Amino acid sequence: MPRTIPRSPAGRRAVSASRIPCLCAGCHCWFKTASRLNHHKSSFHSYSFHKSGLPAHLQSTSPHEGIVRDYHEELTGQKCDSNGQPIHPSSLPPPIFEKPPDDWGSYGSQLGFETAEFIFQEAEMSASKIDKLLYLWGCSNGGRPPFSDHNELYETIDATKLGDIQWDTFKLRYNGERPTDNVPPWMDEEYEYWYRDPSTVVENMLSNMEFDGEIDYAPYQDFTVGDKKQRYENFMSGD
Repeated sequence: MPRTIPRSPAGRRAVSASRIPCLCAGCHCWFKTASRLNHHKSSFHSYSFHKSGLPAHLQSTSPHEGIVRDYHEELTGQKCDSNGQPIHPSSLPPPIFEKPPDDWGSYGSQLGFETAEFIFQEAEMSASKIDKLLYLWGCSNGGRPPFSDHNELYETIDATKLGDIQWDTFKLRYNGERPTDNVPPWMDEEYEYWYRDPSTVVENMLSNMEFDGEIDYAPYQDFTVGDKKQRYENFMSGD
């Protein structure tokens, strides 16, 4: 009599067999894990998008030659007013009032702006060197520098309007469990966070005319006309 019970190949295969069926009509696939089933369903049985086999009169145009673009059926990116109410697709946006080309805000002039940009951003001068540079500027042939000292320069930069979005701040301190010995320093530190209202930031981005025609407002899928292979490019072109 054998000392161990032999395991049949059929028994070993049964342990790793695919046991989760896809219940979509006409599909006969089975899967080992729920995650694989979900991936299969999203790839082959997702009806949120039209597929590239649509009749020609239902296919969306694409900016690329030889590509058929199919937009999402539910997430349409429909135009809305400021209250979120749908409006006609041909409705014009609110008027944009652009600043005159000679409006340099708190800097007063193009010279003031470029001086601040060079000192603060490009050269990254210290306060003492800024004061010395501005002093020498004022002494040269009776010239008047755009800033009297580093304090005026900093105040001018702080007064710059960046989308008219106010900066807010809050402080955080860890208040969870602490070890009895050798408490890490970060548990006693207070951290200051600066932020802007994300919804206002996005609103300003969408109202920026430099982005006109450069944003995809609805998910889409691109397919090649011949072999109908899906083409991935930008964020909104995924599955």
